[in-house]
Amino acid sequence: MLAADELYPNDLDKLRASGFLARNWTLFNRTEWMDNVVEHVSKGFLGLTTNCAKCHDHKYDPISQHDFYALRAVFEPYHVRLDMLPGNPDLTADSIPRAFDGLIDEPTYLLIRGDERNPDKSKVIQPDVPVALKFAETSIEPVNLPIESWQPARREWVIKAYLDAARKQIEQTETRVKNLTEKSEDKSSAELQLAQAELDLASLELTSLECRIAAERAEWNAGRNRNATLAEATDKELARVAIQSERDVKLARARKVVAEAEQKLHNAGEDKQQKMKTELESAQKALQAEQKNQDSPIDDNASYARLTGAKWTPTRFLKSTGDDPEVAFASTSTGRRTMLAEWIVDPRNPLTARVAVNHIWTRHMGTPLHSSMFDFGLKSEPPVHRELLDWLAAEFIESGWKMKHLHRLILLSAAYRRSSSRRGGSQCCD
Repeated sequence: MLAADELYPNDLDKLRASGFLARNWTLFNRTEWMDNVVEHVSKGFLGLTTNCAKCHDHKYDPISQHDFYALRAVFEPYHVRLDMLPGNPDLTADSIPRAFDGLIDEPTYLLIRGDERNPDKSKVIQPDVPVALKFAETSIEPVNLPIESWQPARREWVIKAYLDAARKQIEQTETRVKNLTEKSEDKSSAELQLAQAELDLASLELTSLECRIAAERAEWNAGRNRNATLAEATDKELARVAIQSERDVKLARARKVVAEAEQKLHNAGEDKQQKMKTELESAQKALQAEQKNQDSPIDDNASYARLTGAKWTPTRFLKSTGDDPEVAFASTSTGRRTMLAEWIVDPRNPLTARVAVNHIWTRHMGTPLHSSMFDFGLKSEPPVHRELLDWLAAEFIESGWKMKHLHRLILLSAAYRRSSSRRGGSQCCD
């Protein structure tokens, strides 16, 4: 949930869990995003209201304002990324939202009175855990990621998903052309012409995709990961063919737009004829421009569109009118969240196991052992059965953090198996 991208960078099933961090994503305000992350991680795993220390030292618990920003510094580099799922190249339709360090060198400053407009830039806050809960010195080691993690287009299922989708599109359009050909007596009908234009486009898109894959694999084999221009390409002939194939796709797309405009004009009523004629003229001009471009030589600075296996979620921290500039995926992750995750599940941590036990007990029994699910601090009431909470927490840790063991302990206990019926009990009378 906190560091799957660093611990299991190519395991999609485990990467899904880091959606816990992705759910805190905020479009316009990075500080709000970071505040939510620190709050939810602290409450969810530690039972601590560290968010109370954003503006000043905590009023009840031994959490300083510096502790809050040290926790924020743990999360400062991470961003949310969408990774392609096998069989689905459309990242906007279905993908895995997960964590990935993208702002590697982003500093963390203490915000005076919690005001993001007033950071104390005299000192960069280093990532750490709350001092009062620190049972050993923390150590942060950068994580070298496997190449498929930061160059996700290299994953075999990414290329396969693109190719399968392109082939499926051809099959669908071929079926449509065949059906229209069998039904239509007029082989030059606008509808049939449009279907044929769509088939031509789908075929060229598959060809272009295959050409781009070949050119990009040449770059990978040479140890490169960049959008090379023709002049910089490892294999200039493959790059030239890939660039030309994209030109062919643009021309076919322009022809399809003309066919669409012709169909609209054919089906338009008298009141819309002029509007459709204007639309057709505009489409024909665009087609002529693409035809002219086909005849021009390919410039050395030209390049082809690279395959994408993942993309950043958009943010608008810098301006509200457009997405922030995107940085490339880094080959190294900071390791900060791994440090925090290991500290959270360390047997010496006094809070994590108790918080987890309290949640599980509540789901089975209906009433928690500790009155607050997310605040084990001094402001909340102490647990009613402290010894039971501590014993279950110790069992949970010693079992290797196996929730199945904890469920079995609770469900097979005499306390759980007692009847809740009052039948047969003493009767009150006036």
